[in-house]
Amino acid sequence: MKWRETFPFKERNACPFCGNTSFRLIISYDDLQIMKCVCRYVFMNPYLTEAGSQMLFSGKIAETFPWLQDFDKVLDDDSKSKTIRSYDEALNTLANYNQKPGRILDIGCGG
Repeated sequence: MKWRETFPFKERNACPFCGNTSFRLIISYDDLQIMKCVCRYVFMNPYLTEAGSQMLFSGKIAETFPWLQDFDKVLDDDSKSKTIRSYDEALNTLANYNQKPGRILDIGCGG
């Protein structure tokens, strides 16, 4: 899929964390890239604009992409509370392993 042809994206010229312009490609997927800055911050380039996020998570785009059609269920109150409970359980589990410093990779939604 050509994401950039479907949704509005914007190029990053600098690291969103430290502002440095020295970053390298880690992985490329379709027409999107995951970059790593010299400060070790990892980010997507280009990134989805606010308008692009609204398009992606609206019901209209879910009709175009069937794999997104169940996404709206996450937005109802019951699903939200289940999601929050799920995150709480995951965080509590992770807290049990916090014996020494380490890293956790959080895959977010850009921006």
